[in-house]
Amino acid sequence: MNRHFTCVLILIATETTAFGVQKSEEVLAKSQDHLVRINTLDHTFTYSAYERPLRFRSSGVMTRCDFELPALSAEGEPVVQSSIMAFNGEIYQDKRMLLKVMTCSRVPWDEPQKSGPCWTPLEYTFRWNQSRKNPLSWQSLRDPLIWKNIGEFADPEVGSFQVIISNEQVECVRVIIRRPVGSISHVYFAVEKGYFPVKCETFSPDGSLSSTTQVEKLLKITGENEKDTIWFPLIVSSKQEAREEEWDDGFDLMYHVDQESIRVNQDINEEIFTLNYSGMTNVYLNENDVFIPESNKVISLNSIPEPTMVDLSDPSVYSNSYITTIVVLNCIVVIALLIFIRFRKN
Repeated sequence: MNRHFTCVLILIATETTAFGVQKSEEVLAKSQDHLVRINTLDHTFTYSAYERPLRFRSSGVMTRCDFELPALSAEGEPVVQSSIMAFNGEIYQDKRMLLKVMTCSRVPWDEPQKSGPCWTPLEYTFRWNQSRKNPLSWQSLRDPLIWKNIGEFADPEVGSFQVIISNEQVECVRVIIRRPVGSISHVYFAVEKGYFPVKCETFSPDGSLSSTTQVEKLLKITGENEKDTIWFPLIVSSKQEAREEEWDDGFDLMYHVDQESIRVNQDINEEIFTLNYSGMTNVYLNENDVFIPESNKVISLNSIPEPTMVDLSDPSVYSNSYITTIVVLNCIVVIALLIFIRFRKN
């Protein structure tokens, strides 16, 4: 059974030269170890944009997120829609109970491909480990090639900093990541917390601060030995700065993880990552085919004729018969209107 210890982080970074010099490649490798050690994960969390908790489960690259979103019924009444998004290693699935619709695809339908309606707290903590070529996802965080690519953008040398954690100064190293698009990220890794990333500042190409993400509370999960220890974020906050030139007001967000719900490296039935068609009316297998469970048939969407659209700005659509019809209808309307007025006067 995992043992839990928590610490609250108050992040005030001050530079120091007391800490030994390391290379960014070593720091990134140690930070990645936290993800490598997680074989299975089950936890519940809340996200500031959603009122209800989300449950996330994973086994290797397979993921499943159960969540509820506010929606409107067919009568226009507010209801709650239960939904599931899952990836079984081959197929991305999105199941919406209220609509009775399920979508399946072998390729991500969203870039970046989130494991649910939002990133999980752990994913968001590592949000700096992405680029336009390699968007953030649960699968990308476990891909050594992605880490190698982001390492190519990092300055070889690192800076040493003191960060205050629960009124205690803890040593951190800062890795600077310079992306080809011009943005720069300063990522702070807590040395005594297994080089877990506890803060990230991202700057725009013009040098202005664009966003700050920080872990405000960490949980230490110990395994059978020290090498199995995992640090897990319980509270993560992020602030996106306003950008006047893009009419962007910025935003703040917050993650809270239910500590009692966390299960790491415990058995998970892998069948849960493949969703069944129970209760679904339509199952979209891809952009061309839809499966109808009731009739056990697959219908090709390509066989359904497209609605005929008329371009009213094209004079050719106005044939003589069409014009005649319009004139007759207008005459009928005018005559009916005159009769109505005459009867009102009488």
